[in-house]
Amino acid sequence: MINAGIERAHGVFAVTNDEAQNMMITFTARQFTEYHARSLWELSLRSPEYILVAIRVGRDWRFNLQNDFELQPGHILVAKATLASRYEFEAAVGGI
Repeated sequence: MINAGIERAHGVFAVTNDEAQNMMITFTARQFTEYHARSLWELSLRSPEYILVAIRVGRDWRFNLQNDFELQPGHILVAKATLASRYEFEAAVGGI
């Protein structure tokens, strides 16, 4: 992604036959764009259509996070969502 110039990209399309892989590509790409620290509370990740399962911080996994947990560059979000609600989730975390 770095060799392709991801830091200059205005968007990323991940098109594989695996939705989980598409999400990982998308969230990994977001790590290279402008960063705005936001807490989970600010992101308002509340919907009956998706759930934030965990966040990977380095080699560690974080579960059952508090609302004041702040996302940092390099954190990887793992969520469970339907295909339709995936876009709702991506929009909610779009600023990170």
